[in-house]
Amino acid sequence: METHEHLDRFIRGEAGTGRATLDGRVYPLRDGAAMVIPAGVAHNVINTGSSPLQMYIRYSPPAHPHGAVHRTKAEARDH
Repeated sequence: METHEHLDRFIRGEAGTGRATLDGRVYPLRDGAAMVIPAGVAHNVINTGSSPLQMYIRYSPPAHPHGAVHRTKAEARDH
């Protein structure tokens, strides 16, 4: 679980299946599913299928400077 206090997230499933937990409520995530996670909501996304879960995520306002590349989650978190 993680929480972003000052930004909203938009997630859209592109392939595979998963579940998103938002403040303790569980929602299915699959191709075409979309959701907004408001700032301050504890959330997590887990792949529940046998193939990769592919999705894209948008933040508002931007969480990282333009052009930033993070090779690991830890590197992104420490930025």
